[in-house]
Amino acid sequence: MPRYILWTVVTTHLIVIIGNLVSILLLPVFMPWYVALPLMSLLINLLFAPVPCPLTKLENKIRKELEMKEIKHFVGHYLVWPIKRKLRSLGQYTIKRSDDEYST
Repeated sequence: MPRYILWTVVTTHLIVIIGNLVSILLLPVFMPWYVALPLMSLLINLLFAPVPCPLTKLENKIRKELEMKEIKHFVGHYLVWPIKRKLRSLGQYTIKRSDDEYST
């Protein structure tokens, strides 16, 4: 299976997440509160629910076929951890503890 299929799924997943976030911000502006509130609650629940996302499952299936490491969470894998790695490499995100053997 070609890698471009994996990146198509990743791009689609990112577009869906950005669309959900934009919807949460715009719903109260363009809809009455009694329509916006339940829809915002639903979108927030979908974004933060511990239920596995079907697109993440599809991505993991493609990754398995490409013999790549599976991911647990899309946002953590593509957004949070790269930022943390970059900050750590710059020396701005280290936790200094005297009892921690991994601190810098």
